[in-house]
Amino acid sequence: MGGPHRGGVFRHLNGTRAFFAAALCGALVSTAVMPAATGRSRADAATRKPVAPAAVAQTEPRLEKSFAASTAQVGDRVRIYYTITNTDDLGYKQNLSFVDTLPDGMVVASPIGTYWNCQSGAIWGNGGQVTLTGGIINAGVRSCQFAIDVTAVRPGTFTNDASNITAVGGMLRPTGSSTIVFNEGPLASLALTKWSDQNTFSAPGQRLDYWYRVTNDGNQPLTNVYVLDDIFDPSQVHCPTTSLAPGATMDCRSQYITAQADVDRGHIRNTALAIGWDAVEARYIGSPEASYNINGLVEPSMRIEKEADTDRVTGPGQDITYRYRVFNTGNVALSDVGVSDDLAGLPPVTCEETTLAPGGSTTCTSVYRTTRADADHGSVRNAATAHGTPPGASGPVVSTPASVTVAVEHGPDIALTKSADRDSFSAAGETITYRYHVTNTGNVDLNRVGIVDGLPGLSGISCEATTLAPDESTDCSATYRTTGDDVSRGSIHNVATALGTPVGAEEPITSAPSEVTVHGTAAKPALTIHKTVRPRTFSRVGQTLRYSYRVTNAGAVTLDHVRVEDELRGLSAVRCPKRTLAPSESMTCTATYRVRAGDLRAKAVRNRAIAQGTPPGTRVPVASRPAGAVAYAQVPVTG
Repeated sequence: MGGPHRGGVFRHLNGTRAFFAAALCGALVSTAVMPAATGRSRADAATRKPVAPAAVAQTEPRLEKSFAASTAQVGDRVRIYYTITNTDDLGYKQNLSFVDTLPDGMVVASPIGTYWNCQSGAIWGNGGQVTLTGGIINAGVRSCQFAIDVTAVRPGTFTNDASNITAVGGMLRPTGSSTIVFNEGPLASLALTKWSDQNTFSAPGQRLDYWYRVTNDGNQPLTNVYVLDDIFDPSQVHCPTTSLAPGATMDCRSQYITAQADVDRGHIRNTALAIGWDAVEARYIGSPEASYNINGLVEPSMRIEKEADTDRVTGPGQDITYRYRVFNTGNVALSDVGVSDDLAGLPPVTCEETTLAPGGSTTCTSVYRTTRADADHGSVRNAATAHGTPPGASGPVVSTPASVTVAVEHGPDIALTKSADRDSFSAAGETITYRYHVTNTGNVDLNRVGIVDGLPGLSGISCEATTLAPDESTDCSATYRTTGDDVSRGSIHNVATALGTPVGAEEPITSAPSEVTVHGTAAKPALTIHKTVRPRTFSRVGQTLRYSYRVTNAGAVTLDHVRVEDELRGLSAVRCPKRTLAPSESMTCTATYRVRAGDLRAKAVRNRAIAQGTPPGTRVPVASRPAGAVAYAQVPVTG
């Protein structure tokens, strides 16, 4: 059994029942001037155009009105004509306008029907008012007419005269009156009352009993009586009979099984309509709609578990990966699920899923890099909460916090980055300037900071500072003049380390080596890479993207340890058919990646890769320029 349908009452109407869809939308409407509409058959005589009154001596245009019939039945369409007679000069008249307030109980017919034969103007109706604007009579025209269809909602005698006319424009002079009698016809009518024994529900799978009391409150017997409810098929509403005499009543019944969508919505509101066949009018009639609301007990709640990938770090600049397990412990679905962590400097937490059904869970992550303040404090302690928004809620529900503490051990450390002011040379006697960037990456001060570089012939190394506080840096430099042996060898490779003595210690600490290779132009190594992805579009989580990397040795020397590095997280290992490439030789490497939920939200998977290889006589690799590839999310087209 389906859930509530909110597209309007009712999707089950078809065939002879279809006209109730129009009947339920039969509110009076306004429209501009349009061709005359056709009324009911017994009112055809009521739409015949009367003869315009004869012209009389006058000094301003005269407005007269007349009904097209003297009697009709309640509900019949009758046309009322407004005749505008020109002045004796038969001149051009414009800006003719008025508002006619119809007698109480008389309204503009729906759908609206109009007629006119004047040069221009707009006549329309809304409820009990008829309005004309912008009327024009051409020069030489004695008279012209505007007309609109009206009806009565109750029996009686209705007189429309000059006193009903207001807001007159163009010097119109209302005169005369017209009377019509509307008689009561056969009345077929149905009434419907709807209720349920249950007032609340709290979970999917619960049974709700609905009752419908159908009453024939008209004066005509009705057959083929049944009930339409917008959450049921007509066959699911069971009635004891299909015929009702005037004044008769019957009780019908249906059952509904709640769904998760009902719990998420927080209520079940459905609308019903009783329908019966009126043999006198040879048509179906419908009762006024009857609605009933059963409220759901919305009980949203969440729980979070948090952990770090380590229980201690040794100083600033180290990464801590936090993982958060988020659970929907309530009875409604939650959207915009996320995690808030109070750790300053933590990047936004990303979750695999942002929508959770009751009982569902998701994993979220973030990576934090420790700072000097963490080292000073001696630990990193932070708390996190999960949040998610229930359906229809103005704000999220929030879990209780979960916290983790990671200890920071005190320890000295130093780092070195070495570079040269050129990447190639072509002859002996050329000067190369080496620069050394030294950083205290530990959490204690360092004294006697310096550089050790084993390159023969290197000048003395000078540093801007020899004492560094934690996180402070200094720059050092030295120069070297190339030799004939360097030209013959085809490269200059040297390795340097930084030294610093921690406060209170006797022995210095040493940085990791930093290497630089400057190549001779006659044997300069080079690599190129071209990257592609197939398919170019994706549409679901778990879909596989296949990457190809075309790597070419574009230099003049053989390269060893050739490999591809791709920045895309979650990418499989990049597999290459060989590790060594001769000059001009190429190979194709491959990798795969499975699409994640975040990729669909981002609408694309973008990543770059570089190829690396090591020239002979050095341990420092050369790298290609980055190569990128983009796969785009395929967005569904909706109408």
